Amino acid sequence: MSLHPFSKDLKDVPTNQIEKQLQELRSKYLKARNPEIQKQLNFFIIDLQEELKMRWYEEQKQIAKHPLQIIFSIK
Repeated sequence: MSLHPFSKDLKDVPTNQIEKQLQELRSKYLKARNPEIQKQLNFFIIDLQEELKMRWYEEQKQIAKHPLQIIFSIK
């Protein structure tokens, strides 16, 4: 689900790239003086945050399903 019509599908984007984009957008948001630009940036920021939350949730589900597999793969 995307809040902004120009947001792209983030499923194929690596997590570290999403985190980098999020950091850049937050910086631009703080520098922006125009409320409309801040509003548009905020839509993108929310999209990226939600994608990261969903990835974390899916990761936690996998850990809960196979806790021993995760523990033994850490070696």
